[in-house]
Amino acid sequence: MMCAPPRVCSGDLGSFRAAASFIADFRHRLSHSEARLNERRDYVEFYLGTWIVRHRADLTPVYELIFLRMQQLGLDWRYVPPRLLLVDFRPLHEALESEKVPEAVRYDPTGNYRRERREAARNAEVAELRRNLDEAYRESVEEAQHDTPPATVRAYQQVYGRFPAGWPPEGEGENSS
Repeated sequence: MMCAPPRVCSGDLGSFRAAASFIADFRHRLSHSEARLNERRDYVEFYLGTWIVRHRADLTPVYELIFLRMQQLGLDWRYVPPRLLLVDFRPLHEALESEKVPEAVRYDPTGNYRRERREAARNAEVAELRRNLDEAYRESVEEAQHDTPPATVRAYQQVYGRFPAGWPPEGEGENSS
């Protein structure tokens, strides 16, 4: 989301739930006095997760309404193609485990050799999965460049009279750790 000057705001609101919670809080703060700010609105009122119901109905009018309200507030939107990334929590787990046991007690040459072999195999699996995810992302971006824009992009174009920043999508760098 991007704001027109003089308000400066940009960034990724995260998951559908996080975005909905942010919008609920923002709306609540606009419409309530200081005394009632602790009364929170529920994220479900603004939940944007339409993936499950997108085939049941044309949601373009809903998206148009959202974009119309955003436009009235001086807000803008940037299209970011969906992408799956892999997060490897092993380094965090290892750091937490190493704090519990002194290195002198952990030292075991045979155990270390086996652990290193398992780690090497797991690293190869993680690298392969990341390559597969990167390839799937590149293919989806290429398809999006040739297909009809999604309903959200069409609704944005209807309201703003132009495509959003980020459309059509372009490939990005490789999957990062």
